[in-house]
Amino acid sequence: MKIKRVDEQGFALSEEDTDHLAGTELWFNMLKNRIIVQSIGFDQDIMKEINITNYYYIEEVHQKNSSIEEEFIHRIWFASPKDKDEFMQVLAMKKLSQDV
Repeated sequence: MKIKRVDEQGFALSEEDTDHLAGTELWFNMLKNRIIVQSIGFDQDIMKEINITNYYYIEEVHQKNSSIEEEFIHRIWFASPKDKDEFMQVLAMKKLSQDV
C-alpha cells in the first residue's frame, strides 16, 4: 500500500452524506441555515477561519470561466445558526477589506 494523502473530514459533509440525511432533523436544520456566495475564485480553507461547531456542506451551484477570472456560486449549508452567523461575519470583513 502506498498512501498519498490523508485528510480529516471533521464536520464537512459530502454530497453522499447529504443524500443519506435527506428528510432527517439535521437536514431540515441545514435547510434553514443556507447561504449563497458568489465569488471570484473560491478556497474552501475559508472554513478554517471560523470555529465550526456542527456539520456543514459546500455545494457548487455554478462555475463560469472566462479568460480573465474564474467566477463561482456556492451554496453553503450550516447545521448551526452560530456557524452561519460567524461565517457571514468573516465574509463581511473580507468584502470590506477588498473594497478599500
